Amino acid sequence: MSKTETAQDFSAFLLSPTGRVEINLPNGDPMLYEGQPVAVHVFAPASAEYARAEAAMQRAARDKLLSGKRGKAADAEDNDEHNARFLVAVTSSIENFPYPGGPEAIYRQRGLMYIGEQVRAFLGDQGNFFKGSKKS
Repeated sequence: MSKTETAQDFSAFLLSPTGRVEINLPNGDPMLYEGQPVAVHVFAPASAEYARAEAAMQRAARDKLLSGKRGKAADAEDNDEHNARFLVAVTSSIENFPYPGGPEAIYRQRGLMYIGEQVRAFLGDQGNFFKGSKKS
């Protein structure tokens, strides 16, 4: 950098590396455990953790395609498992919900599928990871 150049700060334009998803029950009420709100802390699409998780999911899909493995029941189970692995990989922590087995068990428990669905929806909106956003 020459003497006439000045360092510029572009940090206001960067996505945050993490986000916090406040979980709601299927009826729209906030999910509370012992009176405390349940939240999932996730790695953002701009993070290295997310990139690794996405690459692993794409590898698994490619391997399945190349193996020629077919069958609707097997496909559904494989998709559920790949989705659970992805969600586990992008979850930093879960706040106020000490479910036995942690995120791995939560994302595989069909009765709690609304948690994973909300995390997926949150991850799909980059505005949730922008510091200037009112959503964060």
